[in-house]
Amino acid sequence: MATSIFFTESKDFKLIRERILSQEESYLVYVYADTSNIKIPKELIRELPIYGNNLIWVNTVEMDTNQIINHIVLTIGQFLNAEEELNFFVATKTPKYNKTLDFLASQNIPVEIIQPEAGVVVKKKRGPGRLKKSADTVAPPKKSVRKTRSKKESPIDSSEPMAEPLAKKKMGRPRKKDKKVKPADAAKTRKPRIEKTITKELIEAKIAQFPTKDPSLEMIERKLFGLGKVKRPKYLNKLSEMIEAEVLVGQSEALKMIDSLKAMGVLDDSGKGNRLIYKD
Repeated sequence: MATSIFFTESKDFKLIRERILSQEESYLVYVYADTSNIKIPKELIRELPIYGNNLIWVNTVEMDTNQIINHIVLTIGQFLNAEEELNFFVATKTPKYNKTLDFLASQNIPVEIIQPEAGVVVKKKRGPGRLKKSADTVAPPKKSVRKTRSKKESPIDSSEPMAEPLAKKKMGRPRKKDKKVKPADAAKTRKPRIEKTITKELIEAKIAQFPTKDPSLEMIERKLFGLGKVKRPKYLNKLSEMIEAEVLVGQSEALKMIDSLKAMGVLDDSGKGNRLIYKD
């Protein structure tokens, strides 16, 4: 499975959120953010345990756009000699990385850009303005209207009955028509993330695959095999801290136990950036 490496600013993290949640472990995300004045979305804060060590925060408090671009190019250059297949992505809402991506493409380094879908903006056309009258235009003469007196009405015959006066209509505001209630759009549901169930039988099978007579090593194996690969320590120092806490040993003893796990074939540190790769 190819490993995906993403580059994004914290404000543009939503562009790749759904995509990386659908992956299990084969991804890295470099998040550029001013850690002294950062506004992390609440959704991202709640989901930080899911991402684990797959998020690498780059502090941009003293970096401008050119320095961020240089960091992306240099980071990609470090991974070019990796043995595994890598895919690079840049998530952004602005075109400021386009020239850099064109340059990388010219060097046979494809980098895919992830942007929001472009919306269609419809501009309203202005109606024709009023024509100004020129000085040469002569207005047509107005027709004179002769006022005439209306003929005197004949006197009312008192013998005829008087017509009843019409009832005056009550003036008031017209009633508002009931507004049509639009049906609420169905809430978009995201497919829940399905986590693999780790049973005792599965753990025992993996221990049988990597047998040891050292009870401390077996304890560490149970701890690692009981965790999903996403939740396991990804780097040597994190694994050392876990062993020190589980077995209650010092750092030097923990490093010796890690060497024993390497010799048994449980893991190695041949991943990119000396990341640990578990072989079970």
